[in-house]
Amino acid sequence: MERLIFFLMVIIAALQSAMATADDGTCSRWSDELSERRMFRYEQYFTRNHPEAERVLAILGDEGVPARYFYLMLAESNARSDAESQAGAVGSWQLTVATARRYGCTDRENLEESTRAAARYLAKLRNDFNGDDWMVIAAYNQGGHNLRANGPTNEARSLADFVTCLFIKDPFFLDSME
Repeated sequence: MERLIFFLMVIIAALQSAMATADDGTCSRWSDELSERRMFRYEQYFTRNHPEAERVLAILGDEGVPARYFYLMLAESNARSDAESQAGAVGSWQLTVATARRYGCTDRENLEESTRAAARYLAKLRNDFNGDDWMVIAAYNQGGHNLRANGPTNEARSLADFVTCLFIKDPFFLDSME
């Protein structure tokens, strides 16, 4: 219960300060995406689905992945388990069939199973790219092999820029919860 109260207090404080947080200019082009409306949607997810959010954060921790990678799930799908991309990626973590299978996920719409698979994949990418968050996110979106062979696509660049901006702002202070 204390953790829930702390979590809700963090959300309130985050919403009040998210747009005021200083950064190195990386986030200036994302001002529309980091609008109060977007942050409000993220806040709604946290408050309405708090037990799910806690499970996701616990799984990330179990797999050695920093809590801030939770923002990747929010950016990929707005935490919708029924989300599907044009490329056929499905679920909250937008896993392809091959990636899901490789990391032990049989149901991409199952939050716990897909989070475990995504966390394992992220841990591998963090190892492969020496913890470089931007490269990890771009590789998560594009595939590590494709990223190395062809460089980042515009879509991968855009996602990596946006999510690293969320890392910088850390509106829910996730890194302080580790």
